[in-house]
Amino acid sequence: MKPHTCSITTANSAVAGGLPQQEATPRDQRVAHRFGDWQLAETLSVGELTATYTAHPFGATPACHYVVKTLAENTPYADLARTLLQREAFVSQEVSHPHLIPILDSQLRKPPYFLVTPYLIGTTLRTLLNSVGKLDVTTSLWVTRQVAQGLAALHSRNWMHADIKPENIFLAPDGHVTLIDLGFARHFKESGSACNRRIQGTFNYIAPETITSAHRTGAACDIYSLGATLYEMLAGKPPFQERTLADLARAHREQRPKSLCEILPETGEALSSLVVRMLAKQPVRRESSTPALIDQLVKLEIDGLARCA
Repeated sequence: MKPHTCSITTANSAVAGGLPQQEATPRDQRVAHRFGDWQLAETLSVGELTATYTAHPFGATPACHYVVKTLAENTPYADLARTLLQREAFVSQEVSHPHLIPILDSQLRKPPYFLVTPYLIGTTLRTLLNSVGKLDVTTSLWVTRQVAQGLAALHSRNWMHADIKPENIFLAPDGHVTLIDLGFARHFKESGSACNRRIQGTFNYIAPETITSAHRTGAACDIYSLGATLYEMLAGKPPFQERTLADLARAHREQRPKSLCEILPETGEALSSLVVRMLAKQPVRRESSTPALIDQLVKLEIDGLARCA
């Protein structure tokens, strides 16, 4: 069900998942490397851990409808980068869904280590929010529901994405949403604190129990992170904007974000209440499951369309 009022204007870019990348080289810079059966064409981005390139099958017409993601040259974190690539490939084999980035090919047993994904046309939610500030209610619900559907597929196989944030939500010009970067995905049976994460942006969206506990985490963590992302889509800013990781962690544990109804009366009580439940400090107080969350989002979409009719 696609709302007729949903329109997402995007700029062309390609993303293969992975950590937030920094444009370290011009996008039209040609490269001549061959990775397995793949010929690299242009450098897309180079980050601290990984680099991405447009690519095409070796010997084929260079239409460049694929992206190769590999370890960044001379990265001091090669072992970590390889582990993230391995996790991403493994989870992609375990779970397939239209709203999850697929891994089409990989080489992870010997160098050069790499993954291959489709070349996605569009932009990340982060880039869109940086451009427009915030989204309308209809588009925010449309995006959130698609992300939740991708998460439901992961959760049904006992995996959590564990890094939901605008940087990892990719929007196509037709409104289709793809959840990218499965490198930090965690099985429900895994344990361990997220306090050692090296990406500050993640802490704007991370669930309180993930920060404070070494106990097992699950679907409720992704629901919290998606709630924080939905809050930002509507309000134009994350629920908390502290300057340090310690202050952010404390805010997620103890503070309540400003009510969306106060910021945006047009949000409506039902949607505002849903965001409050998604951002509940205690996991048991959030939506009981991702399918239950999807049901609520669909109902809000339908109600919104009925009001516009």
